[in-house]
Amino acid sequence: MIPIRDENPSRTFPLVTVLLIAANAGVFIYQAALGQAGQAWVYRFGAIPWEITHFAELPGLAPGLQTGWPNAVTLFSSMFLHGGVFH
Repeated sequence: MIPIRDENPSRTFPLVTVLLIAANAGVFIYQAALGQAGQAWVYRFGAIPWEITHFAELPGLAPGLQTGWPNAVTLFSSMFLHGGVFH
């Protein structure tokens, strides 16, 4: 059974948790609104293991798919991407 509440009283509002949930929902809505262009967005901001281990962007990527950012940044940005509604 999924717990609805707990018995641990808290004195503070979980602002950071609420902001992270809102950011995830906002990015998902934006990504869904992109339609087919969302795939290019995933290539741009998703963590691609080859890029992380080789410290370079994938060779042969179209200019619109390249970020120009350090590849370590995608380790953070990929946390907000979604594979679909059921992902």
